Amino acid sequence: TAPLAFGFFVLATSASAECAWVLWVLDERLGDDPKDRNWGAQTMRWIVLGAASSETECHRRLRDAIERVAHPDFPRLDADVMYKVTGDTVTLLFFPKDSKPTDTMTRSQTFRYACLPDTLDPRGPRGK
Repeated sequence: TAPLAFGFFVLATSASAECAWVLWVLDERLGDDPKDRNWGAQTMRWIVLGAASSETECHRRLRDAIERVAHPDFPRLDADVMYKVTGDTVTLLFFPKDSKPTDTMTRSQTFRYACLPDTLDPRGPRGK
């Protein structure tokens, strides 16, 4: 059974090496500001950020995307933001501008990044 198992491994590896890779992000938002029309509502949606010819290139783009979100080139004018990076996930907590330590956050946003072969869709099967 060892040669048979090795054969499946070689087939799976060569197939994944030949397919395109897609960089996805799951954008999760929670509105906690009672003044906001989306107060208390959670939204989640998968977004395609790009494609790459190899898994390695896709992961390089994933790291670049995380860097852009966690270290933006411009400060937000309407809120103070706290960023936390854990693996392939970035969490943003939004607070009122010039907030005090006792202020509560107004909303949160989480980006979960994934590189998947172009044969996989994280949104699941589509209706016909």
